[in-house]
Amino acid sequence: GQRTDLKGPHTLSAAHGLLDLSTEIDPYDITVGDPGSVSADFVQAQVRERGIESAEVTVLAGSKYVALARQSWPDLVAPLAGAGGIGEMKQRLSQIRLAARAEAGQQR
Repeated sequence: GQRTDLKGPHTLSAAHGLLDLSTEIDPYDITVGDPGSVSADFVQAQVRERGIESAEVTVLAGSKYVALARQSWPDLVAPLAGAGGIGEMKQRLSQIRLAARAEAGQQR
């Protein structure tokens, strides 16, 4: 199917679901799976309302958030999947950044 642009980065909030970066929210203290957190059905409804079911999605988050997002986008990319914690996530992100810089340098 045809891919749709998400029109920039978004945040997947355990309390509010899908948010664009300009949306301001009050602080909260829940994570995906906690009582009061958004459900997959809630996020899927947001995705349908925005018409972004076919968007190319990369999730830079822990496994609970990846699993929640995968309910809406089964083919999403999750480069941090399986990381053992925030330290390993930061290391992977650094490697991704360095690889992208090297690739950009080769294209010049």
